[in-house]
Amino acid sequence: MWLKTVIIFLLLVVFFSLGRALIAMVKGGDLAEEQMIRSLTMRMALSILIFTIIIAAAVLGYIKPFSYLPKQTNINIKQEQ
Repeated sequence: MWLKTVIIFLLLVVFFSLGRALIAMVKGGDLAEEQMIRSLTMRMALSILIFTIIIAAAVLGYIKPFSYLPKQTNINIKQEQ
């Protein structure tokens, strides 16, 4: 449960950072450009961190990946001659 909480919190921070970059882009100017670059850089770093946390959690067994493939069944189909 704590892993989901951390990931959701980081995703909210990513959206907040994206919003700050959008506001800076709309304002324009040199100072706003610097703020937009910082916000987008933070978003990239947090996205990489989230991806790394998910991969590490899967490798360590905290989360279990699953497949959407249906289960194989052993049905013998006889061909008529």
